[in-house]
Amino acid sequence: MFLLYLLFWIWLISYFAVIVFIVKLISKKQGTFLPNLAPSENLLFSVVIAARNEAEDLHLLLDDLVNQILPTQNWEIILVDDHSEDSTTSIAESYHPLLPISVIRLVGSSSGKKAAIAQGISKARGKWIVSTDADCRLGTNWLANFKQHVEKDKCFWISAPVFISRKSDNLFHSFQQIDFIPVMAFTEAFFKLKMPIMSNAANIAYEKSLFKQGKSEMGSQLASGDDIFLMYKAWQKQRDALLFSDNPESVVYAKPVNTWKELLNQRIRWAGKWRAIPNAPVQKLAIYVFVSNLIACICLIFGFVAFSLPAIVFFAIKMVLEMWLILKYANKYKQAVSRLSLLISTIIYPFFAVFIGLYATFMPSYNWKNREYKNRL
Repeated sequence: MFLLYLLFWIWLISYFAVIVFIVKLISKKQGTFLPNLAPSENLLFSVVIAARNEAEDLHLLLDDLVNQILPTQNWEIILVDDHSEDSTTSIAESYHPLLPISVIRLVGSSSGKKAAIAQGISKARGKWIVSTDADCRLGTNWLANFKQHVEKDKCFWISAPVFISRKSDNLFHSFQQIDFIPVMAFTEAFFKLKMPIMSNAANIAYEKSLFKQGKSEMGSQLASGDDIFLMYKAWQKQRDALLFSDNPESVVYAKPVNTWKELLNQRIRWAGKWRAIPNAPVQKLAIYVFVSNLIACICLIFGFVAFSLPAIVFFAIKMVLEMWLILKYANKYKQAVSRLSLLISTIIYPFFAVFIGLYATFMPSYNWKNREYKNRL
């Protein structure tokens, strides 16, 4: 028993050190937003959006683009319709009077987000590609923030925060919001270490030339993941040329899913990307997170079954550390988090993480956008 508790203490101390280190990194002073709205000499940004059956939400994204403070002389939109079966295309085309938008349809056997993005970039006239998803929401300074980085920083890749929007006090939506905050915190922290481990295609910008140079067979059989694979290729090229925009003006909000089935399919898809990257820090972090949550589950179960107060205390300390990290990061970007949902979510999360890790490892396929995809390379 003594040895078991000793191992728990060693794990807890290491976990404490990791969380403190991440909080220290994300607490560094963020950049000041000083927009320069003067038109560029050449078209600067091509906003490429892949869309499939997004009639319900697309108009919200396009309205946000209409409201951008950056003049339209600096950017264009290329929306690629991936065989939608609803009014996605007609909605996009209705914005022609308001936006510099081109609508392209994938034809023939081409399908999927990767094909849509590639076709959109082939038509892009801007020097920089900006990527977001068709069901996201943006602030009015979103593009102006990217312009500031392009003009002031020597970079060819910019990642920025993505948060899950909380539609209501629905616990399931709140859980998704809270669950994703540490992901973004670790993303930002590792960018600041010049060791990026992930990047979300809902909020990135990169030089168009990088897309052609960076294309490879890495993860080519996966349905998505070009964001991470391209970022990894960029990192191999020049580590100091990748940055994270830590300004609240750069935030993008993603839509939560509505069912556990959708959430499981989403997480399987994300897990597949991590396994495909031949990067030791990424693999080690994934294993560390899985093992930490497995130990937490053991602590809580053992604590109640064996009436072990120390085991319950170990679990409680882990909860407090995670809540501290989540609240620090949420406050940095002015995200409202329900305290009750936070408490419940931090109890649920270790079991959810362990289940997802095992589920993603052994499930041969998943469903995305009403299509079946393999979960193996």
